Amino acid sequence: MAWILKSMLMILCMRMGEAGLSIKEAKLLDKAAEISVSMMDTSSGRPYNTTYMFGVFGENSLKVPASGQLVHVRSEGNVNDGCNDYNHDLPTHDWVALIERGTCYFNDKVRTATKQYNASAVVIYNNQPSNHLVMMHSSVKDEVYVFVAQSYGRQLALLVDNGVHVQVNITAVDVSSASIGLYVTSTRSSLLVSLAAASMLLCREL
Repeated sequence: MAWILKSMLMILCMRMGEAGLSIKEAKLLDKAAEISVSMMDTSSGRPYNTTYMFGVFGENSLKVPASGQLVHVRSEGNVNDGCNDYNHDLPTHDWVALIERGTCYFNDKVRTATKQYNASAVVIYNNQPSNHLVMMHSSVKDEVYVFVAQSYGRQLALLVDNGVHVQVNITAVDVSSASIGLYVTSTRSSLLVSLAAASMLLCREL
């Protein structure tokens, strides 16, 4: 039975390679983040809908839970890149900055949101129509910041920009857990995370 199991794992690992899992993408698995997104009923304070998204922690990001009300940051000219001073009110409780990629460095976006405006975490979404995830490089080592695909970011932005109270909770994905295989999403990078994380450690041993 042992050789049958090993053979099955080898086939799975080969299939992962055929699916296009690069070395770079495999490394991203160690930084995989899960983001629970809850739309809140402001009268009762309870969520009426919750969904889940995948992202990647920044290279030096803390991998600890972080949560708060999601805020799509905005600067003069209604730009959402988080590179200049924000021109809107912010929650007095824990909040998470939603920022579009581009114009300035990731480091500037993270530092401005967390150090200048006291965000409890930062979610940066791609400004390109691609589901490829990148690991953000920043010198900030004491904050939580995650990168997500443009499709995810635009969905979140649409909700927040239309006045929906969105609460997010960011946690690290345990890639050694088989339960990660239960997560199935439509985006390529997230699907690769879902498929590969369940067997990544086993594949390394083959």
